[in-house]
Amino acid sequence: MVTRTAVPKNTGSTFLRRKLGAKLRRLREEAGWTLGEAAAELDKTRSASQRIESGETRADAHLVRTTMDKYDEDLVRPHYRRSNSASLRWRAALRR
Repeated sequence: MVTRTAVPKNTGSTFLRRKLGAKLRRLREEAGWTLGEAAAELDKTRSASQRIESGETRADAHLVRTTMDKYDEDLVRPHYRRSNSASLRWRAALRR
């Protein structure tokens, strides 16, 4: 009889997760939010938010977009235009 073991799914590049997490942490800090405030606003635990920012846990697209929208409300950017879609905003932020 052959026994099968569970193979963990590929959760993506650790480098990319850390890069995204660092970007989210920088944006949170620029917006003047504490980790606890951001976690509560995003309906996450503080530890879950910390794991995402450190790159230990993968963040899905919905969470990233919601996060960007929440932080964007508190950031003052002269070049920011409200007419831009959420998708364009978070992609542009990742390039900075």
